[in-house]
Amino acid sequence: MMPSHDLLLRFQDALEVERQWSVNGRNYQRTLEGWLANFLANRERIRAETDLDERKLRLWEFYLRACIASFRIRGGEHLGNGQYRLSPA
Repeated sequence: MMPSHDLLLRFQDALEVERQWSVNGRNYQRTLEGWLANFLANRERIRAETDLDERKLRLWEFYLRACIASFRIRGGEHLGNGQYRLSPA
């Protein structure tokens, strides 16, 4: 589940949202594709250095692929990438 773009506006006790904007999700899609490529290239190393078994590794791969697909919908316009500039409240 992705948080709404106005979620931070509801919780400004410690941090104030000075400015917010949204960018097309295609940029984040490309970031996720890079993470997936790195994950797949280092899968055996990840298995050896963590407690992730095959099931957990498949779940991470599924998660990354699902996120990529989500940010690809309608050319990246369906899910944007919220950007926020915060300052102490």
